[in-house]
Amino acid sequence: MDLRKVKQETLKMRAEREWDKLDNLKDLAESLVIESSELMELFLWKNENESMQMLKDSEKRERIEDELSDVLLNIICFADLAEIELEKAALKKIKKIEEKYPLHKAKGNNKKYTEFE
Repeated sequence: MDLRKVKQETLKMRAEREWDKLDNLKDLAESLVIESSELMELFLWKNENESMQMLKDSEKRERIEDELSDVLLNIICFADLAEIELEKAALKKIKKIEEKYPLHKAKGNNKKYTEFE
């Protein structure tokens, strides 16, 4: 995936519609949560098998892709407005996670780092 192209096209679309003049961090953060909730809603009351089966149905898969894309586009717009370099921030966060969850303690389990012995 080339996130640079996605970012470029997202910001171009936003600017052409002059939505960039309307955006603010609070609204973008709220929109991010709303779009995430719309993605979650698609899986509401579904077990793991049913969730995976949804991906095999082209209409349901497209709805999932649309909601997931909405989340990504909101992240890109938020980061742009906040002047956050997503790649740099994400790589920095990965390092923090690796420190909190060392491989010898975290591999194969889902415990929170505060539960490690």
